[in-house]
Amino acid sequence: MCSGDPYTTLGNTFRTICYLRYYTRSAGPCSCFAAGDDGVVLTDDTSVHGHILSQTSRTPDGVSPLGQIVKEATLSELQGIEFCSKWFYKVSGKLYATRNLVKVLATKQYYSRKNAHLLNNPHLHRLAILQGL
Repeated sequence: MCSGDPYTTLGNTFRTICYLRYYTRSAGPCSCFAAGDDGVVLTDDTSVHGHILSQTSRTPDGVSPLGQIVKEATLSELQGIEFCSKWFYKVSGKLYATRNLVKVLATKQYYSRKNAHLLNNPHLHRLAILQGL
């Protein structure tokens, strides 16, 4: 697949999910999210970070068992993660992902003829903001 090919994102997302599942195969409960060649693993098992680093290379000329280059692998608390304009958080042990509200407010607050019905109906306008248009 070449960059710009309609199936590039789909293929890269599937490949990234396969890699993430491989890296987390011995971890405890975890959730993996991918979009194209970007991925995030949510787990309480901090050994996953070291496993990803040991199984990948940081540079194209590096050697790794799978031939995978991971430019950045960051270990952080759940509240510090933003991925694909989504924020992740837990409430009563349940995982939630929500759109980045700052981005929604900064990019979705404009008038066009297509959204004129929102201007005249505050309830619809509020719903559109909450659902991200």
